[in-house]
Amino acid sequence: MDTNDQARKEAFVRLQTQHYQHFISNQLATTTSFDSSFDHTAKMPITETFFPAFLKACDDDPNDILVIQLTCGICHEQMTLEDGADPQLHAFVLRCMHIYCKGCVDAMVAHSKNDNEAHHACPTCRACLHCATCLAPCEKGSLIHRDEGKSIALIEDILKLRRNRWYCFNCDADVFTTWLQMLMKISMDCTDVVNDGQFLRICVEYGGRTWGGPPPDDKLRLVNQAPLPMDLEVPIKMIEQGLLKAHGIAVPDDGSTVFNYEIRLYEPRDKQDIFLVWERRHIEKMEQEIRDNWLGSRKLMVLDLAYDLRDLWSDENVRRKMEERVESGKRSMMDYIDDVEEAARDDEEAAGDDEDEEPDVYVV
Repeated sequence: MDTNDQARKEAFVRLQTQHYQHFISNQLATTTSFDSSFDHTAKMPITETFFPAFLKACDDDPNDILVIQLTCGICHEQMTLEDGADPQLHAFVLRCMHIYCKGCVDAMVAHSKNDNEAHHACPTCRACLHCATCLAPCEKGSLIHRDEGKSIALIEDILKLRRNRWYCFNCDADVFTTWLQMLMKISMDCTDVVNDGQFLRICVEYGGRTWGGPPPDDKLRLVNQAPLPMDLEVPIKMIEQGLLKAHGIAVPDDGSTVFNYEIRLYEPRDKQDIFLVWERRHIEKMEQEIRDNWLGSRKLMVLDLAYDLRDLWSDENVRRKMEERVESGKRSMMDYIDDVEEAARDDEEAAGDDEDEEPDVYVV
């Protein structure tokens, strides 16, 4: 190799080496400077928006003061846990345990209410968030607070909401009124009423709506209207309070009722209406049960049912038990009707056999 070429090569290598060493020195200096300024004790924020993960992150965080930065998955705004902050940005836990800001949750509910066919579901997991029996959107959930004193109550509310099926007020009011019909039939003997071709109903009015009455029908005639009997006021008030509390409606302090109650007497224009046949059999079965199981004590049977219904709205186990009771009652009623009809057929056959028999002939 030419001497000049060799010299140029060595000079180039020296230049590259010096440049590399200078670059490494700068990098080390920069790194050292960064490391020296980095605070290893800085708190990592908690960002989980699924409540079980959020709760675990809070429990695992070694710091006394938690740094929480929750971002709403819909509007991407940072949510707050402070009571005095914007309520629309307050962190809100849905029944499925995913967390969004209250404003976005309210907007989802409003959209579902305006669109009767909209399916109200969690945007993350697609869990259904509507009533168990209709498409009314569920507005229930829990606001997260920093107050440690409220943490246990918050967790209890979230777990109850997740475990229990949710029912809208309208559906629960319908169930409430259906059970009141049963309560009324227990409290009084309606045999004479149905034998006269009529039937009684308790009607409940609240917020401009009425539950309990039969649908408008030109085949029915309203015969009479009367206030709630005195012996039903206490048990019905007890059940009503349980329903109101379950739906966040204030219970009057003066002992009055929120709903308006009325007993209505109806009469089908067709005395052979199949509904009257069913009603008659139902009352016969009810009276038999009162005699056989309660020794005729109507008051005791009314209170026994009222105590169960008081907790139906807030306790899923009681609700399931009462649903099973309804199904069992339906089966028992159908069996009773079958037995009655079979006995009637046997009587008709026996009467026919008697008519066909030859008269006895006596020889004198």
